Parts: sequence; C-alpha cells; structure tokens
Amino acid sequence: MMRKRLLAGGLAALMSALLLVPGFGASAAAEQPVNAMAPYEAFVDPDTFFSGAVLDLKKEGDVHAWITRELENMKYGYNINTLNIYGLEGFDNGDSNENKDFLFEELARLGMKVVVRIEAYSDTFAFQVSDLDYVFNTYQKLIEYVCGDGKRQQVAYFALNMPVDDPQVQQKLEGGINGEQSKQRQVEYAGAFVKRMRETTASYGFTDAQLYLSVFYGWDNSFKTPSYVSSGADGYFMNNYSYPLNSTKLPEASAPGEELINANRLAISMNTYLSQYPGKPLVIESGFHTLEYNNGVVPNQTAGLVKDKEAKIKAIKATLDFYEQFDEFRGWLYFGYNLYKEEGSPAAVMDWSLVYPLEGQAQAETGYRVGNAAAVADEAASDRMAVELKTAGDGIAFYECAALNQIGLTYRADADAVVGLYINDEKKQEITLPASSGYTIVFVSQTVVKGANLRLQLETGAVTLDMIGAYPQLETENGVLAGRAEVVTDEAASNGQAVAGLTGEEDTITMQGIRGGARIKVHYRADADSRIRLTVNGKNSVELDLKATDTYTDMSATLNVPTGSTLVIQGIGGEGVYIDYVGLSGVPDPEESVPAEDDSTADGDQNSMMPVIIVLICLGVFLAGVVVVTLVILKKK
Repeated sequence: MMRKRLLAGGLAALMSALLLVPGFGASAAAEQPVNAMAPYEAFVDPDTFFSGAVLDLKKEGDVHAWITRELENMKYGYNINTLNIYGLEGFDNGDSNENKDFLFEELARLGMKVVVRIEAYSDTFAFQVSDLDYVFNTYQKLIEYVCGDGKRQQVAYFALNMPVDDPQVQQKLEGGINGEQSKQRQVEYAGAFVKRMRETTASYGFTDAQLYLSVFYGWDNSFKTPSYVSSGADGYFMNNYSYPLNSTKLPEASAPGEELINANRLAISMNTYLSQYPGKPLVIESGFHTLEYNNGVVPNQTAGLVKDKEAKIKAIKATLDFYEQFDEFRGWLYFGYNLYKEEGSPAAVMDWSLVYPLEGQAQAETGYRVGNAAAVADEAASDRMAVELKTAGDGIAFYECAALNQIGLTYRADADAVVGLYINDEKKQEITLPASSGYTIVFVSQTVVKGANLRLQLETGAVTLDMIGAYPQLETENGVLAGRAEVVTDEAASNGQAVAGLTGEEDTITMQGIRGGARIKVHYRADADSRIRLTVNGKNSVELDLKATDTYTDMSATLNVPTGSTLVIQGIGGEGVYIDYVGLSGVPDPEESVPAEDDSTADGDQNSMMPVIIVLICLGVFLAGVVVVTLVILKKK
C-alpha cells in the first residue's frame, strides 16, 4: 500500500464524488451523533494517541468550506484527531500556500494534527544514501513550510518512507529484497534519512520534530526486513492489513472479531516488530473494503476484504481491540476516511471509506445546518431527532452528493410552508409542503449531478424535517398510485420496494415534474408476459412488452420526456408484473409549444396577411428597378 513515487496531486485524482457527505457547522457540530462507522469511541488529544484516517484532498470548488466541513465531520462524527494526507505538497498551485494555510488554521482550531509524508523517490532508487538528494529536493518547500511557527504545532510526525514493497527497487538489489545487500543498504539509508531529516527540520526551527520510519514485512510476511532501530527514529509505522483466510467464503458479521480480521496473521508481523523494536512507538496503517460494494465480485486485491458494511464495522472495532493489547501501539491511521480507490485487475473501485454514499433515507440532523436550523428531540421522528426550520434562510445542506434524480422530504408543519431547493447554490425550484400534523412525505424530481452540493432552505412558514431521501432513479413506490396498483415489499428491488397490480388501464403510477430524457428504461420482473403503456404529458406514449422473468431486468424504449413532465405508467395486459424504478437518459427535444388562445388569433391574422405583404414588397422592388433603368437611359441620351 505504500506509494511507489510522488504522483502529482496525490490521491486527489482518485477522489470519488459518489458520496453524499454531510458536513457539520462549528456551532452545532458537538451535538452530532457519532457515526456507526467511527473507528474511535471518543475524541482524545493526539498527543496521547493518534486516532487517524486518510483524508483524500479536494482541490476544486470552495476548498476552504470543504476543509471546514470535512475536519468538523471527522472530529465530531468519527472522533478522528489526526489526518493522514497523501500529496500535501501539491495541495496548492505554484508558490501559493492558501489552501495549506487554511488547513493548518482549522487543525489548530479543532485541536487536530496532520502526518506529513515524505515518501517520493526516483526511478533509480536502490536504498543508497545518495538517493536522499532526490527526496529532499522534492520536499524542501513542504518541509520548510510545515516547520514554520503556527504550522509545526499541528504536525503529529513526519512519515519517512522505506519502499521495500516496490518490485522495481527490489530488482536493483543483489539477491533481491531479502539479500544481504538489501539489508545492509536499508539500515544505512534509514540512519542517513533520519539524520538528514533532523538536521533539516532543526534548521527551520522545528527542533523536536517526531520522525517515524515505515516498517513492512510483506503482505505474506515473507520479507526479511532488518531492524532500523539504530537509525534513532522516534517511532515507526507499519502497513499491516488483514487478509481473509478464504476470499471466496468470507465470514459473516456474526463471526468472532479475531476471525474477521484474521488476527493470527496480524500477530506474525507484530511479533516480528516486537522482537526488533521493543518499547518503540508504533502506528498501524490499514483499512477495510467490502465484497458487498462490488456486488459480490471477488477482487484480486484482498487486503482488508470483508463481506459487507456490518462486517466492516465489527472488523474496525476488532482491529483496535487486537492492537491495544500491545504497549507499543501508539495509533492507527485508517485507510481512508473518504477514500474510494480504484485497484486490482481488472480494476474495481473499492469502498475503503468510512463515509458512504447516501442510499435511501438520511436523517435530517446529519446535514450541515444553515442559519438558525436546530436539531431537536422528537419522539415521533424516525430516530427521535429532527431539524426545525423556523425563519427564512434556515436550512440543511449536503455536500458532494451522489448523482440523484429524485428527492423525498419527510416533514411535519402546522401550516403550509415553502422550501427552496438549491443545487450548487443555485435555486432550482420551490417545494410547497402542505400543512400536516403528523410526519408525511413529499417527493420531487430534480437532477443532481455527481459531486454537487444540495441545500434545502426555508422560504416561508415553518417546518420540521425528519428525513431526506435521495434516489438515483425514479422509484415507482414514490409515485401516485391508482386502481389496483400497490406498493409491495421486495428484497430484490432497488429500495426494498416495488409497485405491483398493473393489470388494466385503470391501474396507474403517476410521476410529476420529472427530469427530462430521450430514452426511458423500466426496471421490472414479471410472473407472466405483460404489457404496459408509458404516457408523457397525456399525449406522447409508448407500449412495452415485458417478458416473464424471475429476476429484475431492464426494458428500454425511445420516448421524448421534456424536463418537468408528468409520466403515467399504465397496465394494459398481463398479471404479476412488478415495476421497481424508471430511469431516463439522453437529452430531450424541447416539447412542442401550444400557443395561448388569444395569441393564436393574432398569429392567424398575421399569417393571413403574409401573401399580401410579399406581393407589395416584390412590386416595390420592381418599380424601383424601373426608375433606376429609366434614369440611366436619360443620362446617356
């Protein structure tokens, strides 16, 4: 997992915007509940323990606002006190330090620290002391920057990379990574690395900088890595991922924690470390991703692989329990807080992240509260908490959303209220919420592109929000049903629900104000061959033959659906069809305009006069020509 070379921008290029990440405001952050995925039970001073995680940097948009939201969320939602950042040297463009300055200001405000990684090396690297020139030339500006007053106070330690896992490095060494040349060079290089780093940091005023060297014994513990204890490093960090005993038959979340993390395998690396570095501080770097996220396809990257999110939550806790038995354990840098990383062959995006995309319903109180919006206890709400919006401008926001096409608001209001829906700070529509003494739900269709910011802001009235639902497609259970159409529970459906009962023309699903598209897709299953009709705005329609199928499948057709249309799905034959959702793609053609009654008369009058106007113009042109010709003739005479 160590990085081979310095990549421009670090991991920023791998940033996934698949996430809907709730932010937290400084004034209300402490009120937020700790996320179930949080590795750490409480926030502690980083001087006592590094409760860390990788933060994948964002360099586009309002970076400062993003920094505040992410750091507050990490602290208050996940009890993270230490940031592990790849590519900090590339966080700003050119000679600017604007983003880094703001990052360190926020770290200081929140009592958090950052690990500064020194890990780049050249193509000719072979653990020779002369290789350090490239390393320090690469990081000179960053080292000088973080050693400055107001910056060094927020540095947890410098992470000094020993790239023993790089095959290109290994092949430059006589006898390979376990050869005598490799062992000798590693020890000499480690000592020179620490010495030069101490001299450099001290020259910039950072006289007590903590220097940690990386230790790695191979994914299968086959590396005979020598001890670097003679280097005088202050501590060490070790890449030590859990590998499952059987990647095709992963244990359930109900299995013992030791089985989930394959503790026996972790113990091999730990025992080797303890024999080489007794009493020396150790930070572990590892993380988990799930088979569930890749729909059960086993990747060739099995480091940290567990079955599902439930197993992941338990594995995280079990990992801490395992290492806390060792006095040398100084911290954990979880890989990674907001990281969805493409790895493996064939490549697959893996959910290392602690923060997951919004699926289905999100509690309103997990959003970033705007204005005077306040979280309140409410026994009638889904989790006994809700958010009150009492004055115009109050709202909740969600950042870096997944791609959405439908939003559901669960609310109650003593009188009619109106909220504005803002996408990337642009008001897209107003949503009227009729008075309701109990919680009810209103659905709206709105396209939210991947990575966008979403804000719901009170315009008039007052409202209490319980949940916000976000859906990538148009879920039929959210439509208006008529006839025998009914919502049924179906575990195989996208949201655990589908609509059945479309047997005749009186059985319908109506969806209003939907996003546009040029092609429509129906996700369905059917006990027998069936037929449905899709009608847009009461005129354009298409009929689909749905073949019997035991599993959900897609049937598509070309159908122009202008933005804001009303779509009706109607049964016209067959039984036992279940409609899961509707998807739209492509760019719709503008709908043919229907002129107003008064305007049509005027248009008609104008059209009727058109031939006369044309004749008069032609006659005028002809007479002008006659005049010109006559004048020319008279002049010649």
